[in-house]
Amino acid sequence: MKNFLQIAAGVATLGGVVSFLQKVKSGNARPMNLTELVGEMVTSAFVGIITYWICKSYGVNEYLTASGVAISGTWERARFF
Repeated sequence: MKNFLQIAAGVATLGGVVSFLQKVKSGNARPMNLTELVGEMVTSAFVGIITYWICKSYGVNEYLTASGVAISGTWERARFF
């Protein structure tokens, strides 16, 4: 299952990239702001790992866990900031 955790972190990180691109498109972020991009990626990976552990503790199957990780990786900052 360690391999699935790494995949989940990667999927969540891609969610952070998508979140950053959405912010650039809406005008809330500068296009070449590497610091904000890396911040989005790290935060998304962290939230994705937490989501993975929550799903694993409740016995959710891998496919539903993967979709939850991807969604949480994209929406993690939309609710708080």
